Amino acid sequence: MGILAGKRILVTGVITDASIAFHVARVAQEQGATVVLTGFGRLSLVERIARRLPSPPPVLELDVTSEDHLASLASRVSEHVDGLDGVLHAIAYANPEEALGGNFLHTRWPDVATAVQVSAFSLKAVATAALPLMGGGGSVVGLDFDASVAWPGYDWMGVAKAGLESCARYLARDLGEKGVRVNLVAAGPLRTMAARSIPGFDRFESVWDTRAPLGWSMTDPEPVARACVALLSDWFPATTGEIVHVDGGVHAVGALCPPRPAARPAPSMSSPCPARTARGSSTRSPPTCTRPAATCSTASSSATASIKGPGGSSCGCMSRRCPARPRRGSPCTAASPRWRPSSAWTGSCTTPPCSPAC
Repeated sequence: MGILAGKRILVTGVITDASIAFHVARVAQEQGATVVLTGFGRLSLVERIARRLPSPPPVLELDVTSEDHLASLASRVSEHVDGLDGVLHAIAYANPEEALGGNFLHTRWPDVATAVQVSAFSLKAVATAALPLMGGGGSVVGLDFDASVAWPGYDWMGVAKAGLESCARYLARDLGEKGVRVNLVAAGPLRTMAARSIPGFDRFESVWDTRAPLGWSMTDPEPVARACVALLSDWFPATTGEIVHVDGGVHAVGALCPPRPAARPAPSMSSPCPARTARGSSTRSPPTCTRPAATCSTASSSATASIKGPGGSSCGCMSRRCPARPRRGSPCTAASPRWRPSSAWTGSCTTPPCSPAC
């Protein structure tokens, strides 16, 4: 038994079998739902496409800018089902020559008004038109494209999608008391007929190729369809006003960086000088060599001591000679507390500076 068993779902916006709405209808039927489709314009084409579904559903004409179509929607749907448990809103339009493709600054209000009415206001229009059939509550799901940023060429459709997102939140507020949930699915770019009408749509592909942590296929609508069906089901009973991103993770990632290079080994504290090995052996063992820590020469005496590093190792240091004229009666002491001469002698001496390998 599927997650939509016994559910009655109205699916709008089917144009071809590449439409996201078509695949939502298909998955919904596979999950046990009874589906009713709506189409606009070439209704005979939609009817032909509907026959490719597992169970050919009835197709109704719906122009969301027509008050008559909206007013009669409930009665026309009720001829096929006795109520509705869910509605998919998959309707959007903007004039590609005037409102898309980089013409943002020159688009006139009539074209902007059409984009906003069809793509954003229609969510409210369809939801309220179907509301009389949703007496027991239900779910309204709309298709979105991330409107939190500006996309190349998307222009006034991006503005309309931002309006859609806000509209969904207000609908969620006002329909909640009727038991109706309202959520959106922000899909990544898919090669649908609607997408092909967007000038420069191919530029989106490079964005998803480089930024989707999960990867993204522009020819696979299945992930989006499953998300819509899940939201139409009873599996999200307390989720409303939400935008679920199904885009491979692009919305959450600024950019993917190339893999980090392998970490370099930590610098060794031991000396690179070769360890003592047996005669005839050329093998290097771990550094254990010692070096003279300081050599102090005076007019009368000299002293040598050595500083041991970790594990008995030491590094090569440069010796420094004492001044030619020693100070009588002044003991020569090492500047470093790590070294103490074995016997007192006169002169002014400092420990030698170590080489970088130390």
